[in-house]
Amino acid sequence: MLERLLEQARGGAGQLAYIEGAAGIGKTRLLAETQARAEGQGFEVVSARGGEIERGFAFGIVRQLFEPLLAHSDVGERDELTAGAARFAAPVFAHAATETRASDDLTYAVLHGLYWLVANLADRVPLLVVVDDAHWADQPSLRFLLFLAHRLTGLGVLVLLAARPGEPGVDRQLLGELAGEATGETIQPRPLSLGAVSRVVRGELGDVADDELCAACDEATRGNPFLLTELLRELKRDSHAPEGIRTAAVKELGPQRISTAVLKRLGRLPEPAPALARAVAVLGQSAQLRHAAALTGIEADEAGRIADALADAAILEPGRPLRFVHPIVRAAIHRDLSETQRASTHRRAARILAQDGAEPEALAPHLLACEPAGDEWVVGALRDAAGVALSRAAPETAVVYLRRAVSEPPAKASRADLLLQLGSAAHHAGDPGAVEYLEEALSAAVGVRQRAAAALELGRALNAANRSVEAVEVFDEAILALAGADEALGQWLEAELISTAWYDVSTQPLIASRLGQLRGRVEGATAAQRLVLANLAIGSAASDEAAGEVAELARRALGGSSAAAATSSEPHAFYLATLALVFADGLALADLACERVLNDARSNGSAPAFAIASCVRSLVAFRRGSISDAEANARSSLDAAALGVWPVGVPLTVASLVDALVEQGQLAACERELERPGLDALLAAERPPITVNHLLHSRGRLRLAQGAVREGLDDLLLCGRRWTEWGIRNPAIVPWRSSAALALARLGDKEEARRLAAEELALARSFGSPPAIGLALRVAGVLEGGAKGVELLSESVELLEASTARVEHAYSLATLGAALRRAGQRVQSRERLTPALDVAHRCGASALAESARQELVVAGARPRRPRVTGRDALTPSELRIATMAAEDASNPAIAQALFVTRKTVEMHLGNVYRKLGIRSRAELTGALVDATPEGSPAGGTDPA
Repeated sequence: MLERLLEQARGGAGQLAYIEGAAGIGKTRLLAETQARAEGQGFEVVSARGGEIERGFAFGIVRQLFEPLLAHSDVGERDELTAGAARFAAPVFAHAATETRASDDLTYAVLHGLYWLVANLADRVPLLVVVDDAHWADQPSLRFLLFLAHRLTGLGVLVLLAARPGEPGVDRQLLGELAGEATGETIQPRPLSLGAVSRVVRGELGDVADDELCAACDEATRGNPFLLTELLRELKRDSHAPEGIRTAAVKELGPQRISTAVLKRLGRLPEPAPALARAVAVLGQSAQLRHAAALTGIEADEAGRIADALADAAILEPGRPLRFVHPIVRAAIHRDLSETQRASTHRRAARILAQDGAEPEALAPHLLACEPAGDEWVVGALRDAAGVALSRAAPETAVVYLRRAVSEPPAKASRADLLLQLGSAAHHAGDPGAVEYLEEALSAAVGVRQRAAAALELGRALNAANRSVEAVEVFDEAILALAGADEALGQWLEAELISTAWYDVSTQPLIASRLGQLRGRVEGATAAQRLVLANLAIGSAASDEAAGEVAELARRALGGSSAAAATSSEPHAFYLATLALVFADGLALADLACERVLNDARSNGSAPAFAIASCVRSLVAFRRGSISDAEANARSSLDAAALGVWPVGVPLTVASLVDALVEQGQLAACERELERPGLDALLAAERPPITVNHLLHSRGRLRLAQGAVREGLDDLLLCGRRWTEWGIRNPAIVPWRSSAALALARLGDKEEARRLAAEELALARSFGSPPAIGLALRVAGVLEGGAKGVELLSESVELLEASTARVEHAYSLATLGAALRRAGQRVQSRERLTPALDVAHRCGASALAESARQELVVAGARPRRPRVTGRDALTPSELRIATMAAEDASNPAIAQALFVTRKTVEMHLGNVYRKLGIRSRAELTGALVDATPEGSPAGGTDPA
C-alpha cells in the first residue's frame, strides 16, 4: 500500500497514511523502510518523532521537520523555499518572541505559511513527511498537519503518521481527525506470528529452544519484536548456558514485567552509569552530554565514557547527542524515579538549561514536571515560554505554561496580570476555561485600570462564548467603575459594549442611548474611536437617519475619503463602516476600503480580514449590478471562512451568494449553498445572530423565484418580524416589505401588499437612498397598475438611471416596458425593454435578461440570443482567476492571494482554456478581450 501511495505522491496526488501499532510492533521499522524507498526514488524526506517531554514545545514536530532543511539550505534556496505566503511561517522558526499577545490573524497566517512552505518544497522534488510517535506530538503541530491534510490534493507530498493507541494524555480528537483524513484504512503492523517468534528465538538460542519455549516467548511478548529482543537478552544474561534456560523462567517474566528488564540491565552497571541514564531520561530525546553531566555532577570526559558504556549495554544509541534505543527504555527509566526525584531533577534540569542559555520553551517541559514551590523564577520562566508560544501562534501551548505558572503560585502583586494573560491566551485557543480565568483576573485585579483591562478581556471572551448579554453587563459595570480615569480604556469598553449589544435583541436598546451620548465626542484618531464611529454609522442606518449622515460617519470611521484607516488590523470597525456605506449607497468608498483591506490581508496573511472584506465587496458588487463579481467575492469569502475564521459572517456571505445566483437563474445551485453545515440550525433558531435575517430574506426571494410563494412569504414575514424586534426599519438594509408585498399580491392579498409597499416607500424616502427609493417605487407601481402605476415606474427609472444600481435600473426599465406593452404602447415598450435586456446581460442578471427578452418578443421585437462561448461562458471564479493569470500572476501567487490551494487554481484555469479554446497562458489576454463590436450591445434586438 505504501509503495502505491509513494507512486501517487510522485505523480502530484498528495496522500496521507496513518500507521497505528503498539510499542515495538514495527511501525518505526515500517517508517524507516518507506523512508529508504522514498529516498531511492528521489524524494526529499523530512522526519520527526514525538516525545513525552518534548510534546510541550509549540510546533516542536514542525520544527523537527523543517528547521534542519532550512538551516542547511544556502541563502538562495532558503529564499526560494520561504517565498510568497511561506514567509508567514517565520514566527515558528524564530528563536525569540516577536509578539506576546494571542492573535487570530497570526494563527491563521502561520498555518497558511507552513502550507506554502510544504508546497514550495514539493515544487522541487516529491516530498515525504514522516512523523513517528505522533501520539506525543504537540497540539499546534497536529493542528498544522490536519490543516495540511485538507489541502494535499495537487501536491507531490506523502505524509506518514505513526502513533500508538491508548497512550495517556494524547489529543485523541486531533489524532482521530487525522486518521479520518488518511488514504484508505489505517495501516496496522501485525505482531510476529508464532512461526516468526520461533525463528528469532532459535536464531538466538540455538536448537535447544524447543516448541514449548518458543510458545512461552510468544505468549510473554505477544509477538512484539522489541519486547522479544529484550526477553531474549535477559534470558541469555540470567543463564550460564542456553541449555539452562527454562520455560518457567520465561513465564515468570510475563508481558507486564519484560519492560522492567531494562532496569535490571541498568542496575548491573556500576555507578554513576544508572545516574547518567536517569539524567538523560529526564532531559528527553537528543540530550546534550554536557547537560547530562551537569545534572549528574560528574566531569564531562567521565560522562562521555559512561555514555559509551550505556550504548554497549543497549540502553543508549551510540554517538551524540544522547538518545535511548527506544522510547520504552526511556519511559521505564524515567518512571522508575520516585515522584519526588522526578520533580526535583526536572527543576535542576531547568536551571542548568537556563544557565546554558537555552530558549524559554526548552525550560518549560521541565518546569511543568516539577512541584509548585512559590518560586518567582519558575513563574517568570513559564511566562517567557508562554510569550514565545504566543509569538509562534500556539495559544494552546501558552495556556498550558500559564496554568502551571498560576499554580506555582505567583506573588500576589503579579497574580492578576498572570491570570489576565492566561485568560486571553485561553480565549484565542478556544479553551472553555477562558471565562473562568478572566473572572479570576477581574477578582484579583487591584485598582480601576487593572479591573477595567480585565473586564475588557472578560467581555470579549463572554461574547465569543455566545454569552453576549453577560458581556454587555461586564462592560457596563467596568465603564461605571472606571468613571473617566482612563479615557482610552473607557473608549474601548464603550466600543466593545455597543458592538456586543448587536448580538442579542434584549441588549439592542442600549445601543441607541450609548451612541447618543458618544455622538460628537469622538474624532476617529484611535482604533477604539474608529470602532465607535463605525457603530455610530451602522446605528444611524438602523434608526432611519439620513443616508448622507450615515455615509459621513462611516467615512470618518475609515479615516476619510481615502479610507486610510481601513486595515486588516481593525476588521470589526472596517466591517461595520463599510456595511453602513453599502446601505447608504456609498459604494465607491466602500469598494476602495475593501481593496485596501484585501491587499493588506494578503500582505499579512490575514484570513479573517480577507473573508470579511470579500463578503462586503460581494455586497458592493451586487448593489452595483456586477453579479458575477458578487458571486466570485462571496465564494472567496466562504473559501477563507472554511479555515474556521469569521463564522458569524457566513450567513451574510451565503445570503449575498444566493442573491447573485438567483439573479443568474441558478436556483439549484442556491439550494446547494443553503445545505452548508450549520445553516439549517441557524435559520430555525428562535434568537439567531442578526446576520441570519439577511439569509432569511435571500431564501424567501429564492422561494418566490422557485414558485413556492407561500414558503417564500413565510420567510419574508419572519425576517420582517425579526427586524422589527431589533428596531430596524430601514429598507436600504433589507427590503423585506417589497419582497413580501409582491408575494402577497401573487396570493391575492392586494390590500396588505399595498400597505407594505407604501410603508417601504415612505421609509426609503425618509432615508434618502436612491436605490432603496427606486426599488420601492417599482413595487408600488406594479401593485398600483394602470396609468398611476406607469407614473410610479417612470419615476423609478428616472431615479435609478442616475444611481450606481444598474440591475435595479434594468428591473425598473423591464417592468415599465412590460406595463407599457400591456397598455398597448408597443414602440415605447421596446424603447424600455431593449436597454433593460442590454444592461441585464452586461450585469450578468440572466434571469432578468431572459424575462426582458420574452417581453420583447411579445412586443414584436426579435432580440438576439446572448453568446454562451468565450469569456461569457466563464464562471465568476474562472473569470477572476483567468484575469489574474492574464496579468502575469503565477498559479501559486493567485492561490496565495485568494487563500485557496494551487490545485483549485489549476482546475479553474483548465476549465478556462477549454472554454476559450486556447492552449497556453500567453493566449489569455487576447481571449479575454470582449469581442462585441462597438455600438452592438450584447443581447440587443433587430428592428421589428
